[in-house]
Amino acid sequence: MNATKPSPEISALFQETYGAFWGERWPALWNALSEKELRVARMNRFSTGALPLPAWRTDAPGLFTLERPAAEISAARGPEGLLAYYIMDPASVFAARALEVGPDDTVLDLCAAPGGKSLVLIEALADGTGEILLYEPSMP
Repeated sequence: MNATKPSPEISALFQETYGAFWGERWPALWNALSEKELRVARMNRFSTGALPLPAWRTDAPGLFTLERPAAEISAARGPEGLLAYYIMDPASVFAARALEVGPDDTVLDLCAAPGGKSLVLIEALADGTGEILLYEPSMP
């Protein structure tokens, strides 16, 4: 898909419309929407593949911030054919980790697509007898 830059008139109308709707919150919202999207690589604990560490900056255990665009990073696979890491939105990782799921817990994920949070939760349950139930309302 080729994106075209809107005309100055359309840009002004956009700013006026959303500025009126959001009021004093609009400048901060616009700044957040205009920032470069952050992506992280999360290590796949089920894979034995190697991660090309020079391309990453470590931010948290098993989580690396991309230092170049995600499109330039090729996902390495371990000998078992699994991806060595997943490129994700960090909010999915932090939300799942905030639950502090333990090995014997039962978890219900009612918004499971595209699967990032689910993978983090599955990994947290991997060493025990826990259970995860996945549901995605947008899927038939």
